[in-house]
Amino acid sequence: ERVGQLALEYFKAPAAPVQAAQRSPAGSPDVPAVIYVSSVSGADGWSDFGGDLQGVTGHGRGDFEADPLLWSRNIHPADRHLAVRCLEQTALSGAAECEYRWRRADGEYRWFLDKQRLDKPAGGAPRVAGVLVDITSSRRSGERLNSGLRMETVGKLAGSLAHDFHNLLSSILGYSTLVIGNMSADDPLRDD
Repeated sequence: ERVGQLALEYFKAPAAPVQAAQRSPAGSPDVPAVIYVSSVSGADGWSDFGGDLQGVTGHGRGDFEADPLLWSRNIHPADRHLAVRCLEQTALSGAAECEYRWRRADGEYRWFLDKQRLDKPAGGAPRVAGVLVDITSSRRSGERLNSGLRMETVGKLAGSLAHDFHNLLSSILGYSTLVIGNMSADDPLRDD
């Protein structure tokens, strides 16, 4: 709910999304979100940022000020194309969202929802304003649920196969008993 409030205030703030988020009670450290502003290409990194930067990324404000490309360099290599596509979509349509993994200061990869919009300040160059929300716990919950559903499905399949195999064996044993019952006691096939 607080993340939703943060995102709503961010999208309502046309000229200064980061400053609006920092004034907001939703921008407090208990909200796992970061607000940022970057160029449309994203090539020069973040020009402004706020929110729970330390809690979400493990990096302090000084780390991002010293290294504007810190965010882009720590996107998981397999997800880099998703972040690039998100920027491209924002530039074309004015807004986009995507999910990708990012490496925190402690080396752990976390999942983020990146909601972006094109911001066109009066007299300034277009820029991308975004909200990054740490969604790792909800993704893990979803993965556990999917894993449980897979196990349930495998269990049902195994039960069904066991039932079918039991029926097949019952038929074989039943007919075998009938055949043996119809054989004479001295029939040479009876011992096989």
